[in-house]
Amino acid sequence: MGCKLRQEDILIAPNTQLETFGLLMLPENEYQTMVEGLLSRLAETIEDADAARALSVEYMSGILEITLKDDRQYVINMHKPTQQIWMASPVSGASYFVYDPAVKAWRSKKGPLLLDMLEQELAAVAGMKVKLA
Repeated sequence: MGCKLRQEDILIAPNTQLETFGLLMLPENEYQTMVEGLLSRLAETIEDADAARALSVEYMSGILEITLKDDRQYVINMHKPTQQIWMASPVSGASYFVYDPAVKAWRSKKGPLLLDMLEQELAAVAGMKVKLA
């Protein structure tokens, strides 16, 4: 059984790409700048908060890798075609986040915000208290 979209759920972005869930597509350069800035800040914030050196954090070319001492790994990256942020987590599996301008945050279709989810998971798997949002 499919999901029925209402007219108010569909917007046409200025670049004529169709987007659902009431969210507009960003201009490509704006999306890229926003996500690269976010991932870079996340890498720096997590490294700074990791006093116990329980993590290895690497950011390069739109891909953030966070490796735990037991070699489990988070991979967080931009996905340009869909203008999403994708996260592969050793705790919650794969999640996809879209930018929600109403709350100025990246939100999963399941509901959780990217930064809240990552904070909670890093606290659980690495005993790390870090404020990302």
